[in-house]
Amino acid sequence: VQPILNQGENSRRFFNDLVVVGKYIYFTLSTWRYDRREVEYEVLHAGSHGKLMRYDTVRNEVTEIARDLHFPNGIELSTDGSFLLVAETTRSRILTFDLQTHTRGIFVENLPGFPDNIRQDKEYRGVFWVGFSGKRAQPFSLFDWIANYPTLRVFLGAFPAPMISLAVEKYGLVLALDKNGNTLTSLHDPSGKLSHISQVLRRGRDLYVGSYRNGFLGRVLLPDSVIEAINPLQTSKRTQESCDLD
Repeated sequence: VQPILNQGENSRRFFNDLVVVGKYIYFTLSTWRYDRREVEYEVLHAGSHGKLMRYDTVRNEVTEIARDLHFPNGIELSTDGSFLLVAETTRSRILTFDLQTHTRGIFVENLPGFPDNIRQDKEYRGVFWVGFSGKRAQPFSLFDWIANYPTLRVFLGAFPAPMISLAVEKYGLVLALDKNGNTLTSLHDPSGKLSHISQVLRRGRDLYVGSYRNGFLGRVLLPDSVIEAINPLQTSKRTQESCDLD
């Protein structure tokens, strides 16, 4: 193993997800201000301390593609290979980055929760599964409300990180999006049995769901309505399913 970045003894960086595109490895730096064990503080402050980076495996060079991002998290290549999808977790949106110009755009915004990793369906290209680390509670969302009170955010930042995480409702949420950012279907677990979802992978009718908080891998048997919703050959209307995750 050969390191490509020297963090330094006092550096606090949280590198997150990556995708390989030819000779390049694109990866997200969610925050340079906190490490993985202190991530709750970054979410609370909702600061722009993240970056999108690129590693050239031939030249052994690291390039900064974009900075001042709000907790860039999951990253995936578009269906046609022309741009990247990057989840900006604390902004509840997914950005696009053109691979040629590095111009950023918005794929989808005002999502119902905090998006984590993004994975394209292996069978149905153009379908993107998104796991959510938390849900924006309705009618009241603490993180939406507190965004208008920076002094209060600083005050709450004095509390231990585990206490801050209690403000996020335990709720399982997964979305399937099409190549234009439209929602095809959604899966919900209001019980919170499987919450803090970070990774989603479909194999046939089985949807495997990973979590950065739970100590197990979830498996969901998808109903016909969900399979029809993500199948590009189907013309049935979009649906929303609530289900138990086990």
